[in-house]
Amino acid sequence: MIRSRDWKYVRRLYDTDELYHLETDPDEVHNLIDDPSLEEVRRELAAAMLEWFLATGDQVPWRWDRRYEEESEPEWSQQAAKHGFARRSLPS
Repeated sequence: MIRSRDWKYVRRLYDTDELYHLETDPDEVHNLIDDPSLEEVRRELAAAMLEWFLATGDQVPWRWDRRYEEESEPEWSQQAAKHGFARRSLPS
């Protein structure tokens, strides 16, 4: 979700996105996402949301997090493999 002074945009992965004009619809009752005249507003908010996500998002670590003492092999343990993080051993 991202909002500006006038707009609120909710990006849904598995449902319909939402767009509300906060001044005229403060209770967010009327979803304007399908209004073609607001496509530019939606595009600007979606771009701003993506930019923020890229600027602040974490990276997937190359190695398993060594802070977890319960990992017997912290670089690529069975627990990491269970979550799809396992790789073949790299040459030293």
